[in-house]
Amino acid sequence: MTTYQEQVAVEATIAEQVWMTALGAVTEAIADCFGRREPRALAREMCEAMLMELDTRNCWTLAEALGHGGPHRLQHFLSRASVDHDLAGTGSRPGGRVNSPTRTRC
Repeated sequence: MTTYQEQVAVEATIAEQVWMTALGAVTEAIADCFGRREPRALAREMCEAMLMELDTRNCWTLAEALGHGGPHRLQHFLSRASVDHDLAGTGSRPGGRVNSPTRTRC
């Protein structure tokens, strides 16, 4: 590898680490909106898929990009997942201040 190729590889690795850190922060911020861990994990997967470079974004293309056999899990999540609408409506974590700079929007 040339020095330029090594530099590009390092920059890509750092960019991926930054994105994964940001995705982790988003996932942590919305975690309280879901009562179970499965919807939390699927919400993270959907966020990750939405950030992928895809021609179109629908349940089929997102499912394929995530390696799912079909869109059924994503469709079920979008139509029937249990979300704490009160928490989502206030935009804050339990016990947190609504005007907090780290408030959560579900």
